[in-house]
Amino acid sequence: MTRRFVVAIAAASVPVLTVALTAAPGTDCASLATLTIPNVTINASRPVAAGAFTAPGSQTAMTLPEFCRVEATARPTSDSDIKFEVWIPPADKWNGKFQGVGNGGYQGSISYAAMANALRRGYATASTDTGHTGDDMKFGQGHPEKLIDYGHRAVHVMTESSKLIIRNAAGRFADKSYFVGCSAGGHQALSEAQRYPDDYDGIVAGDPAANRIRQTFGFLSSWIATHAADGKPLFSQAKLGLLTKSAVEACDGIDGLKDGIIDDPRRCNFDPAKLACAAGADEPACLTPPQVEAAKKMLVARYKGTGSIDEAASFSCLADLVAPPRKATTSAKP
Repeated sequence: MTRRFVVAIAAASVPVLTVALTAAPGTDCASLATLTIPNVTINASRPVAAGAFTAPGSQTAMTLPEFCRVEATARPTSDSDIKFEVWIPPADKWNGKFQGVGNGGYQGSISYAAMANALRRGYATASTDTGHTGDDMKFGQGHPEKLIDYGHRAVHVMTESSKLIIRNAAGRFADKSYFVGCSAGGHQALSEAQRYPDDYDGIVAGDPAANRIRQTFGFLSSWIATHAADGKPLFSQAKLGLLTKSAVEACDGIDGLKDGIIDDPRRCNFDPAKLACAAGADEPACLTPPQVEAAKKMLVARYKGTGSIDEAASFSCLADLVAPPRKATTSAKP
């Protein structure tokens, strides 16, 4: 009797499992505004027709395929105000995957351009302002919860909420989820992998700003080295281009591959003095003595100091004095 009972239960469960694994019809875009997620408010949800789309704060239109645009705010704490957007392609245009995209610097704005790139490739995508507006860290003074939002919580909350929104829109969860970011986005990617490893199946962490204190002082050091006491830049754009070209030509092949990229700036021993102008000259194709010294401070002193990966990464995202090493750190689950 016991065996027959167990077999009966198992047989009866098969149709139930089959139904559970079948994707339910998706919710139409406008109706997503009524979706209830703890600590999240859906501010707007509306379809956007294919064609020109001008993102908030921009004056330049992007050409995009049609999508469902969801605008939301998450408040995981009483002092949190995390804005994020989710863009979802139509079912027949969706590649079945989700891509979260990162920010740059201390950016307190949604990364619309990165979202556009993901959408054009068929991804459902999301981005957040990390819980503040603008690029000034004063937002964190007296607001420790906002610093936590910026540091890691905003991307995590965005990710969890976006997956649910996509699930309701498409009738199923994404098959795979990925995160892509550079600089601050690289830091966000590493933080996701370390703190919330179940959020994404894979990450691309480009030029990760992994050590914020070192990076910030590195920015200050770089700025001081390349500006006069009155704040005037020592280098024109043309001379920065000259320095970049010369450094790449000198160090491109160190890794055994001539591809226009300096793989590891710490191994580059390019000497800016080779570009020195003749005595008393100041031409576009050479550097004056103050410019040579400034370039040495940037290219020699920093890399011959601690020689840390973080210094190299933060510098490469800061300025094009050397070609940025787009060496990505990846983490992926099968």
